[in-house]
Amino acid sequence: MTPLLLLLLTASDERLVQNQVEAGAGVGGSSYLAGTARFGDSLFTAFVSGGGHLGPGAAELTVLATTPLAGNTASSVTFAPRIGWTGRSWSVRVGAAIQLSPSTPAPVQALPSLRIDKQFDSTSLALGVFDFGGLLPAHLSVSTDRFSFGYVAPVGVRFAFWIPLERFQLELHAFAYQLLQAQIGMVALSVRFGAGR
Repeated sequence: MTPLLLLLLTASDERLVQNQVEAGAGVGGSSYLAGTARFGDSLFTAFVSGGGHLGPGAAELTVLATTPLAGNTASSVTFAPRIGWTGRSWSVRVGAAIQLSPSTPAPVQALPSLRIDKQFDSTSLALGVFDFGGLLPAHLSVSTDRFSFGYVAPVGVRFAFWIPLERFQLELHAFAYQLLQAQIGMVALSVRFGAGR
């Protein structure tokens, strides 16, 4: 049994999920209605994400730290671990986005998180639920080797653009969507080491 397991784990390094680490920061904002008055918050977010595969198994962890720049929102830290399976042209990862915000009435919140990727010739398709550390409620995105564009449910868009450099790549992420009475958006810049996306 052990030789068969070792053979499966070391048979191929050609997996859609590759070993990678990413770190970045961004500024986000939200606007919402309460009665007839409109309120808004702005936030600074720093994040670190890493993941990879061991044979067909895949794992990743994203950590976001958010602090208010203006408005009435509270600081929080979000942990988003996911595990799953990856092949040469597909991957499925499930987990949770767990937000800790001690100064709020609900100091711990957990949401299920899902990411499915399918690689075609020169493009890939991604479906995410509470993706990007739980900040995106649901999205369907198409990616090429330089950019990604997608729909965010119920009404919104996301965009990412990356610039490959010698040992790493720079990435610009942006999204905006409306959920019930709230409009939410964010722009972030990150540095990624490794081949994952």
